[in-house]
Amino acid sequence: MTMHMEEAKRLIRETFQNHFDENRFRLFARNLFHDLDESKAFAYQGQFIPDAYKDHVRKYKRLGKYTDPNGAALDVLIVNLKRETALDRARTMQRNFIAWYLKHRGEKDAAIVAYHTDGLEDWRFSYVRMDYRTEQGETGKVRVKTDLTPARRYSFLVGQNENSHTAQTRFQPLLEDDRHNPPLDRIEEAFNIETVTQEFFEKYRLLFNELKEALDSVVAHNAAVAQDFGEKGVDTVNFAKKTLGQIVFLYFLQKKGWFGVAKDKAWGTGPKNFLRRLFEDRKYNNFFNDILEPLFYEALARERDQNYYRLFDCKIPFLNGGLFDPINEYDWVHCDILLPDALFSNRNRTEEGDVGTGILDIFDRYNFTVREDEPLEREVAVDPEMLGKVFENLLEVKDRKSKGTYYTPREIVHYMCRESLISYLDAELAGFDSDLFLRREDLEYLIRHGERIREHDARVRREGKETPDYPYLLPAPIRAKADLIDAKLADIRVCDPAVGSGAFLVGMMAEIVKARQTLSTYIASKEPRGAYFFKRQAIQNSLYGVDIDPGAVEIAKLRLWLSLIVDEEDIREIKPLPNLDYKVMQGNSLLEEYEGIKLFDERLITDSPADETEMLIQEAKQRQQRLQREYFRLQADDKLTAFKRQDLELQLQELATHLKKLGKRAGRIGEEIPLFDSEAKKKADEIKQLHKEFFETFQKSRKDAIKARIEALEWELIEATLREQHKPEALKEIGIWKKANIRPFFLWKFHFAEVFREKRGFDVVIANPPYVRQESIKAFKPQLKQAFGDFYCGTADLYTYFYKRGLEILKPSGHLCFIAPNKFMRAGYGEKTRALLAGDATPEIVIDFGDLPIFDATTYPSILLIEKVKPNAFAKTLAAVFTDRPQLKRLDETLAAVGFSMPVAALKPEGWTLERPEVLALREKLRKAGKPLGEYVQGKFYYGIKTGLNEAFVIDAATRKQLIAEDPKSADLIKPWLRGRDIRKWKAQWAGLYLITIASSANRDWPWSKERSEAKARSLFAKAYPAIYRHLSLHEDKLKIRDDQGKFWWELRSCIYWDEFLVPKIMYPDIAQHPKFLLDESSSFSSNTTYFIPSSDTWLLAILNSCLMWWFYGTITSSIRGGFVRYFSQYMEQLPIPSATATQKAPITERVRKILADPDSPDVPRLESEIDALVYKLYGLTKDEIALVEGRSE
Repeated sequence: MTMHMEEAKRLIRETFQNHFDENRFRLFARNLFHDLDESKAFAYQGQFIPDAYKDHVRKYKRLGKYTDPNGAALDVLIVNLKRETALDRARTMQRNFIAWYLKHRGEKDAAIVAYHTDGLEDWRFSYVRMDYRTEQGETGKVRVKTDLTPARRYSFLVGQNENSHTAQTRFQPLLEDDRHNPPLDRIEEAFNIETVTQEFFEKYRLLFNELKEALDSVVAHNAAVAQDFGEKGVDTVNFAKKTLGQIVFLYFLQKKGWFGVAKDKAWGTGPKNFLRRLFEDRKYNNFFNDILEPLFYEALARERDQNYYRLFDCKIPFLNGGLFDPINEYDWVHCDILLPDALFSNRNRTEEGDVGTGILDIFDRYNFTVREDEPLEREVAVDPEMLGKVFENLLEVKDRKSKGTYYTPREIVHYMCRESLISYLDAELAGFDSDLFLRREDLEYLIRHGERIREHDARVRREGKETPDYPYLLPAPIRAKADLIDAKLADIRVCDPAVGSGAFLVGMMAEIVKARQTLSTYIASKEPRGAYFFKRQAIQNSLYGVDIDPGAVEIAKLRLWLSLIVDEEDIREIKPLPNLDYKVMQGNSLLEEYEGIKLFDERLITDSPADETEMLIQEAKQRQQRLQREYFRLQADDKLTAFKRQDLELQLQELATHLKKLGKRAGRIGEEIPLFDSEAKKKADEIKQLHKEFFETFQKSRKDAIKARIEALEWELIEATLREQHKPEALKEIGIWKKANIRPFFLWKFHFAEVFREKRGFDVVIANPPYVRQESIKAFKPQLKQAFGDFYCGTADLYTYFYKRGLEILKPSGHLCFIAPNKFMRAGYGEKTRALLAGDATPEIVIDFGDLPIFDATTYPSILLIEKVKPNAFAKTLAAVFTDRPQLKRLDETLAAVGFSMPVAALKPEGWTLERPEVLALREKLRKAGKPLGEYVQGKFYYGIKTGLNEAFVIDAATRKQLIAEDPKSADLIKPWLRGRDIRKWKAQWAGLYLITIASSANRDWPWSKERSEAKARSLFAKAYPAIYRHLSLHEDKLKIRDDQGKFWWELRSCIYWDEFLVPKIMYPDIAQHPKFLLDESSSFSSNTTYFIPSSDTWLLAILNSCLMWWFYGTITSSIRGGFVRYFSQYMEQLPIPSATATQKAPITERVRKILADPDSPDVPRLESEIDALVYKLYGLTKDEIALVEGRSE
């Protein structure tokens, strides 16, 4: 029986918009899986539940087993959770329980699960899939690897308080299709959050446009509003963004039952549709003016007795935090902003047939969750991460390009945060005395796997002993040093200098919290150790961010607040949001000066020289301990060679001498060097204390007073600095920016003084810096040149300066982790960046994603994790080149499979190529075996002609025939024309096109060349070549405005190698997927998508077309999307051309002549193979080296 659309929708609504009912769920499962095998259903509880999950799971049932058309097995399960286990908590436990079940019940592939708790209105509908990995056993047989096999869970939160709109759109087609059993990938696609979020983005963007246009109308028709907005610097774009952000925030929070709580009721009992109730109540004249503004700027922003708000006759929590401050303090009380009520809710129909197109209508259709998705846990709902994507999508196309905003995928964020945290801990814990040696591998286990084994180890801890079935899984050194590691996690300082929507700050906070929660099992403490406490501590002490866009800063703060609120456990007393104004700030991260004027004297916030010397001593001791640890590790592994021993002992001796000198200096400082000016020091100390107080202050009047004092002190210090430099005139210009509340600079050591005072910089700097090409920052270049001095490069893209600034704000031995374009690795402008990153720092991880689509735009990104310490002679980096899209979903596994260790010394300023040692060795062998092509051809790499207007100068055969018929002299100027696409290996596939070759008067004497008057020159041109003149005159207007022209508009641009086109030449295209070199002897001209070398050397042609040269070229340049390479001269000139005798050349040139005689002959592949073999012999390649080359060139 076929299920019709309305029947399918009704089944979904009845199943998912009610409390959990087993019979309804069974009916849904039977209709979803037509061949559900219910013959082996069972129910287990008590002793059949593993000890690790008994505190959470009351019982579980299997309704049936389903096998899809591809043979994949799935179970349909019901898990009854204990009351103490909330649905939105213990997500890891819920996922791990099903992972245990699937592994121990026949290694099934997946499960459909209903998680419910008796008495609760909502429940979770999940799809859990195992990521089984295989390994080869000792016998060679492939088996499933089961230890720590991760499970991935995708969930809908459903029930009486949730809308089933999304579930209907995803499952309705599956229910209607009763002819086919759905494969597992279709089931998984129904849980695909990307489709849901993309749909929401489009709706959100439409709402933003409508809200902005409504605000524009209000400003245009209300003089009071227009005046207030003008005086306060309020624009409708940012007003609309903030308003939508505020409403979204309330949608997230109303799910917690915090709004509309009756006066005598507890928090959490309020309606889950509070905003909709306010709108439907209709006790107002205008919803925005009479309801939303008082809610935002009074109810949520001001502290009240018992949190009771009389206007709504209910309790509203005091949240504060800055989100509910009026933008730029506009006068919301006296300005009537009368937005149409229909903007919020109406009865209009959408294209999909839904009723209502207003803000509340759209938002009501979606599920909201304050839980941000993690790699192993996805909820099919709108989560705070969506705000980051909205930020990207709301930018205009031109702004998207100019600001270079690309949203970092969550898998990348989590990977970068984990690896940064591991490296931080590894550096911080180096040299700590311990009976148990704390290895990096142990720290990796904690950060990467700790969350999965938390319940298991907690059970062992409760029992007080290990058993064969329940041994500790976390390494013993981690358990023994849990207190120390936890302290280091609490003490970390992290900064994102291009914070955007806050993805990296939220990601770092999540990794810190997960690690500390895992360590809690082994720590006896009376202090709070819940997720809320850890998050609040991280926000208060550890996380910092800067962005040039004020809107981005607001969204970043919003995400941090939402992430904190989700873990608020004390519903009896909801705590106000922390103030983040001096943690996540607006400013230009790259500039610490304004128009060349230094704005702040860093000495005013530095500690005394004695304190600085003590820091230097601590750094030297830490370096000493790390070297000692490396020494003993190599010795224990029997890898301490005599050369390595000598090098380490020499470095340790130098450090010991350095420490002695610092010790003597510390003893003299107190007597010889006075402290800096005490009054300025008092101001700096006052700012530090005010920042701390501001974070914890919630009373609006006190908060405003503190903020005013901080800003006053900030400008007093800047003013003092400017007076010292005799630059008072700059204060007027700075005052303009001050009024607009925008910083065109950022004073790192002032605004984040506590970080530099306590640590001399951040422990971790992590970012996705703006991808802005140098052509788009022309106006900004003079400031960059002044700010970055010798590091400045006029052709460098903007992101390179973030590498420099990032290292500057790191503490010694701190870690920087960026995802940024890979162009710096080989581009000429990247030389200083390469020297910085592998000369003043030590790369630990370098990943090149090539042309994989990390972002929606073509960006060719890479990930770098580097330590701020100069590399030693033996330093190694983990390198990898990713080539397949599926690799992006499993970064750790891919890196383990394709990553390799390479010497940091191989990352040279001349260029970086990420290659295995055997590849580097062969490349070096080839270099030594030949002369660089640039020397061989004396630098003669020439570029094709750029006409500036091909429609005028490039003609077909018919036009050529007509022009010659009109004037036979035209034939002298018309030459064959080749484009890059016409060039093949050995031959040209000519398209029958020609070029009108009127060279510039700078290159050839024409009858008109000496004329100054265009009118006289035109007359002479028309007389000399009347047909050509008539033809080009048809395009005169366009020809005159092109940049690429000679002395007169009918001439081509000047070209000093014009005559070289007329001699035999080796030509090749600008871009290719395999070798494409040909010999042209027809005096053809070519387009600017080609290059040529003036030479008729057929032996050289063979070398260039060989597999070996293609392989070599691939190791010194990067491919672009589709496996293409660009034949840039800076790389072409490096090709090694071997010395060869006439005897060695003869068999090669003989075969080339045969190919050129008939390039389409079936013998060509055989001849090419023979040429390749002869070329290998010329370079002296071994069988292994040939295999390496041919494996690479397939």
